[in-house]
Amino acid sequence: MPAPRKYNDELRERAVRTVHETIKENPGIPVKRACNQVGEQLGIPGSTLRNWLRAPGPVPGRRRRRPTRMRGSCSWRGRTGNCAARTRS
Repeated sequence: MPAPRKYNDELRERAVRTVHETIKENPGIPVKRACNQVGEQLGIPGSTLRNWLRAPGPVPGRRRRRPTRMRGSCSWRGRTGNCAARTRS
């Protein structure tokens, strides 16, 4: 079971949105400074905010799809394609 998240998704979305707004209002401000300023206001470390900005997030209005397995990909249960000769080490 994964560890519980320290910050909920709502706070995360709000923080990222606020950083984007800060950068938009002050075009010359570095991302690091914007993250530090917003982080101080919300009680979140600036480095955490920068990681959230780098992480790919959901695109609004787009449905989330399951990843598909490519044809000929290797699976240990049912070996197919180029993986048939491989052995488990």
